[in-house]
Order: sequence, then structure tokens, then C-alpha cells
Amino acid sequence: MRFLTLFLLIMHNFLYSMPDASTGWEKQPETHIHEVSSTEWPIIFFQKILSPQDGPVCRFRPTCSRFSREAIRKYGFFTGAMISADRLIRDNPFNPPEIDEIPTDIFQ
Repeated sequence: MRFLTLFLLIMHNFLYSMPDASTGWEKQPETHIHEVSSTEWPIIFFQKILSPQDGPVCRFRPTCSRFSREAIRKYGFFTGAMISADRLIRDNPFNPPEIDEIPTDIFQ
């Protein structure tokens, strides 16, 4: 029983107090569970669990996972996913690092 309690306490601290690797190890504002849509949960899982294991490796700022969350919030799931897919395709060693914001007008 003590082991389970200790494990849950460690996991809670790991998930909620760990710096977010998707922002370049900067502290981002706290997101409450009621403000997160169901389409953002896979991105949050990636940011909190998978991304800290690799460290900040994205060539763009904001990082691809943060860009995806913002695009989905701004344009909805399908359009945001298409914008995010375009960004993920461009994130490769042959593309120079740069600051890439979410487009304001996507139908140019």
C-alpha cells in the first residue's frame, strides 16, 4: 500500500511540475483540465511524457507540438491538423531553423 501511494505521488509530481520540453524548457501558463478539448489530449501526452525524454529538438519556435495545439484551438481540428501536418513535414534537417507563427490567413 505504501508503494502504491508513493508511486502515485511521484507520478503526480512528474506530470504536473515538470518543465514542458515543447516550449524550449520555459514555463508555460497552467492549463486547467476544463480548458482542454479532447483533440488536445494526444498533444498534451506527447508534451508531458514523450518529449522530455528527447529534449528540445524542434527546429522551429514555437515548437511543433505547441504550434499544433494553437492551430487546433484557432482553426478547429481538421484545418488545424492540416496546418500542423504541413509544419511537421517542414521540420527536417534540410530546412533552416526559424520562427514560424500560425498563419493568420490560410486561404491565400
